[in-house]
Amino acid sequence: MAWIPGFVIPHHPRLEALPPGRPLRLERARGLKLRCLAGCVWITAPHLTEDVFLHVGERWTVPNDGLVLVEAEGGAVVALDC
Repeated sequence: MAWIPGFVIPHHPRLEALPPGRPLRLERARGLKLRCLAGCVWITAPHLTEDVFLHVGERWTVPNDGLVLVEAEGGAVVALDC
């Protein structure tokens, strides 16, 4: 394949299926973008006064470093870095 100036290779986000009761642990994730593709996810992050809930189609960016927990409410799928 020839290189074409200005051509951008699409980025494919990492998909994570989250079963109930098995939180995804993210560390040093400042700036990471999450998008809920299925279900509902509950996010707990350091230095936030309230937890974050994402429903299908909603996005959120991790605002700081530290341990972030992403947990499904009944099962969910999230895309990371999208």
